[in-house]
Amino acid sequence: MAEIASGSLMVFHSSHTAALHTWPVSSFPPNISSSRQKQSGQVRAMASPISASKRETDPKKRIVITGMGLVSVLGNDVDTFYNKLLNGESGIRRIDKFDASDYPVQIAGQVPDFSADAFIDLNKYQNLDDCWKFCLFAAKIALQDANLSPQVLKTMDRSKMGAVVGSGAGGIKTLYNAVDALLKQDYSKVLTSYYPNNMGPALLAIETGFTGPIYSISTACASSNYCLYAAANHIIKGEAQVMVAGGTDSGVIPSGICGFMACKALSSRNDEPQKASRPWDKGRDGFVLSEGCGVLVMESLEHATKRGANIIAEYLGGAISCDAHHLTDPRSDGSGVAACISKSLKIAGVSPEEVNYVNAHATSTRVGDLAEVCAIKKVFKNQRELKMNGTKARLQSMIGHAIGAAGGLEAIATVKAITTGWLHPTINQYNLEPEVTIDTIPNGKIKHDVNVGQKQSGQVRAMASPISAPKRETDPKKRIVITGMGLVSVLGNDVDTFYNKLLNGESGIRRIDRFDASNYPVQIAGQVPDFSADGVIDGNRYQNLDDCWKFCLFAAKTALQDANLGPQVLKTLDRSKMGAVVGSGAGGIKTLYNAVDALLKQDYSKVLTSYYPNNMGPALLAIETGFTGPIYSISTACASSNYCLYSAANHIIKGEAQVMVAGGTDSGVIPSGICGFMACKALSSRNDEPQKASRPWDKGRDGFVLSEGSGVLVMESLEHATKRGANIIAEYLGGAISCDAHHLTDPRSDGSGVAACISKSLKIAGVSPEEVNYVNAHATSTRVGDLAEVSAIKKVFKNQRELKMNGTKARLQSMIGHAIGAAGALEAIATVKAIATGWLHPTINQYNLEPEVTIDTIPNGKIKHDVNVVRTERIRAMGDMVTIFTPERLLI
Repeated sequence: MAEIASGSLMVFHSSHTAALHTWPVSSFPPNISSSRQKQSGQVRAMASPISASKRETDPKKRIVITGMGLVSVLGNDVDTFYNKLLNGESGIRRIDKFDASDYPVQIAGQVPDFSADAFIDLNKYQNLDDCWKFCLFAAKIALQDANLSPQVLKTMDRSKMGAVVGSGAGGIKTLYNAVDALLKQDYSKVLTSYYPNNMGPALLAIETGFTGPIYSISTACASSNYCLYAAANHIIKGEAQVMVAGGTDSGVIPSGICGFMACKALSSRNDEPQKASRPWDKGRDGFVLSEGCGVLVMESLEHATKRGANIIAEYLGGAISCDAHHLTDPRSDGSGVAACISKSLKIAGVSPEEVNYVNAHATSTRVGDLAEVCAIKKVFKNQRELKMNGTKARLQSMIGHAIGAAGGLEAIATVKAITTGWLHPTINQYNLEPEVTIDTIPNGKIKHDVNVGQKQSGQVRAMASPISAPKRETDPKKRIVITGMGLVSVLGNDVDTFYNKLLNGESGIRRIDRFDASNYPVQIAGQVPDFSADGVIDGNRYQNLDDCWKFCLFAAKTALQDANLGPQVLKTLDRSKMGAVVGSGAGGIKTLYNAVDALLKQDYSKVLTSYYPNNMGPALLAIETGFTGPIYSISTACASSNYCLYSAANHIIKGEAQVMVAGGTDSGVIPSGICGFMACKALSSRNDEPQKASRPWDKGRDGFVLSEGSGVLVMESLEHATKRGANIIAEYLGGAISCDAHHLTDPRSDGSGVAACISKSLKIAGVSPEEVNYVNAHATSTRVGDLAEVSAIKKVFKNQRELKMNGTKARLQSMIGHAIGAAGALEAIATVKAIATGWLHPTINQYNLEPEVTIDTIPNGKIKHDVNVVRTERIRAMGDMVTIFTPERLLI
């Protein structure tokens, strides 16, 4: 059986087998399922359906579903939800959360009377955005369903447990309220509960003690499926044994409704909300916006069997791709979606003939519905036994479109179809499009024996201590090199200028001049001066685009140019093996800020004319370049860039890509950005000496300086780079991700969580601690973070005599500040330049160094240093990320 969501496809089977597929944000894929007997799951695949490979037999790599949890407009437990779907009950009604009487669209799916008393400490989380309340509730229900209660979890290895929960908009209601407060000059109420996309999995880690992979992926309505795919890969690689995966969103607020209205995506059938969504019907006029959360517990078969878990289904595999066509519409012939379905079937080890049920994306949009049908018909030639429905638009338009939660909710419905043998109907088909010749299960539920299988999946990488490190990778297909770099920064927009200014101590920190910050306690920031992308980006086409995405496009295109991958060269290469993973902490936050401002002035016509979601940068880049490989964004605050580098590398290692553009971007120097970090007490308030504000490891440090920019690296398989004669700058040896499950902003003071991540990364990279002679530290000048990081480094690197350590955020005259989602990539570029030039930039503003800091921090001036192996790390309390590079001269 298969399930399609925008950007992804999943295939499931009963408890012996199942498969999952995903594709691009611009395509609208289906859910595919097939069954045999009793075991079920999801699989993602990358290849054509012809001569499908054998399915996975290793119980460590076979992935099963052992628990499910949800929040929906039809109820908050799985059985109630599915029974109401089968019976045709509707959760769509007129909006009553706010006054929408003047809006052209006045209907939505709203979670009624939500209560999480038994699962969430409401005293602790009373101000938390509904998006994250939904996430915590659904995740805890899913863990309970999997018999993984808090007591049981305490007996298990939680370093092998993690969470990847996606969201299209994150805590958008919190941000909406924050902008409202700011416009009323009350910055004290800004972001008292955080809104970033990674907040759900971060809070879950604190609640459960999970210290494995903890992060979020943002790909609009494909977010959930991308997270299921990523979670499965962590299990396959041996990095986790249990992963909580899915999606959450709560966007039924004025900016959410008006934003989709501006895209002309919503149905305006206000007088008949239960008949508004009409999949594949000639009269369809758009989808109904909704909210909720869907989460699944994914587990290695070995782990599940050993603990006697109830296995619901098996995940067989999946694929991710992009059709590089349009931001909202797939290619009308369905070719992009069809390619992804075919890839997923191959990886899942499932032939098209085995699939007899497709849960389609079916959003009732003009182009998407028929493009999806075309894709399904291309892949599944024999449609006689094939059944197809659409979970978003069934009897009485029951649940609407929950964006980031859509894939998770539909995956749960898909698994329930397998386990019950009942398929819910597709409704509101009054005048079916003639192209739709597949049985869409109109009007009423049917009994159907769903089919699927079991399968083999990707690349295995180990995670362990640095002792007796393994040999490094020798396969040129899996060795990864850096062939190009590009950036936008407060010190200039080309790599050489940027690094020379770092070495020379020039500063980009100054008083804020973009808006009036004179009444704020913090009045300094790093602002990109006089940015111009002429000759690189089409200014007319992108004149209203958020700076965050302008920076991303500029940096990515200059990186490709640096790698000698210009438009003409790209046309000669296989772009189905090229992709982009570019992260962001806040996405197009300025666009959203302006949208809320317009809304509060009752002008919804100006809302989100340029989109703000976190995946906008890589999506636009795909359209510009024709890349049809993996295209998505990861949000993990200031670790976002490094998570993207790590993920991009894994796509190359697994053979899913040969070239990946990876990095991060952010442009948060706006009132809500400054005041939000002020509310967290994270910023330096040295307004009278901005160039001396950031003081890493100094006793007088009082916080970081907020900044902006973008950094992008071109990562390529050594084989591909050598074959095309590319200039190889450095080699990426490996990395690791983890979580210390401690606090939202502070790491453990003893550095144990960070040290564990460093040790893992060294083992994966095949590097011993003695080989590392340079550390580019996170060094944000925060009270706890700086010393925790030093403690971690000293735990791992016992001999520090030759070790050099600096902090790119806080060097001479606090040069670049903290660019959040872009920070890791800008620092990675600085790290690679240190390797290439042999010069290390200084760490500055150290007037009274903490006595615990006994490592050489390169104070006051640059030094010459022959770098052997360098480790760059980004630390956030809810997810550490370590990346290791080596010089190009060591490539052999």
